[in-house]
Amino acid sequence: MNLQMAVSHANGYREIGMFSDAIKVLSKQPEANLNHKAVKAQFVAIYTDTKNWKKLRIYSHQLRVEFPTEVSWWIQEAYALRRESTKGLAAAEALLLEAHSNLKGEAIVPYNLACYRCVQGDFNAAYKYIKKALTLDIEYLKIALKDSDLQAIWSLVEGHKGKNQ
Repeated sequence: MNLQMAVSHANGYREIGMFSDAIKVLSKQPEANLNHKAVKAQFVAIYTDTKNWKKLRIYSHQLRVEFPTEVSWWIQEAYALRRESTKGLAAAEALLLEAHSNLKGEAIVPYNLACYRCVQGDFNAAYKYIKKALTLDIEYLKIALKDSDLQAIWSLVEGHKGKNQ
């Protein structure tokens, strides 16, 4: 089975919850194909769905290193780090602070930093980051007002509604 077909089949299995079959299809690929971006991305999707944080972290880290300008891999790795261990939130935040320096135009990075700061009780920093995210992409306003991580600053975030309508 060629690479494109294998990834498509694996994705189909993943979408209907047949995760072990999805992994089998990908694992049968020749060694050279296992390092292909599409294969690694499919493993990221599988391990996100199955909440296998360690494997998600490994694959998303590989993709982040290979494609450092693609914000999704930074976010996926931080997502895995946050959930993998008790010290995960600090590790995820450190990673996203690096991303914030490198990927200045990406609203999702300060948005996630706002979440991390807020759950740690640093509401001033959380508000600073959410304002930055909203400056970059106002669509995050709707998301922020539903995100339980940001609940402590919802009233501050709510103030942005009138400014941007």
